[in-house]
Amino acid sequence: MMSADSFARWRQTAPSYGLERRIRPEQARTLTKWLYVLAITGAGVWTLLMWGAHGILSLSDDALRAGSTWFGVDTQLLAQLTWAIGGAQQFGEAVVLIMWGLGIAALALGGRLGRSLIRAFTAPSS
Repeated sequence: MMSADSFARWRQTAPSYGLERRIRPEQARTLTKWLYVLAITGAGVWTLLMWGAHGILSLSDDALRAGSTWFGVDTQLLAQLTWAIGGAQQFGEAVVLIMWGLGIAALALGGRLGRSLIRAFTAPSS
């Protein structure tokens, strides 16, 4: 067991690995603003990507439904095919919405963590 004095001596000689570095409050405000800008931009880009995935999914579903009439198949088989394609589209839309939500949650969590780190390394104002 280490005594308080020996711990204090060890702490003075131990490498800090840059953890003792502090930033000024005005730097912290600038970093926080950039963090918000990056988080909002990331959320916008992620939303556009998921919107594009949803559009491609809807377009492919519509194309498959329209193309199924070209084959000249039985109407009952056509109805079953349309039902199966509609179910696949709904499943795909659910996956897209879940992925969008997870992406936005990850961005929010990253922003929150970044904000906490900025606060932790901000020097106290004098």
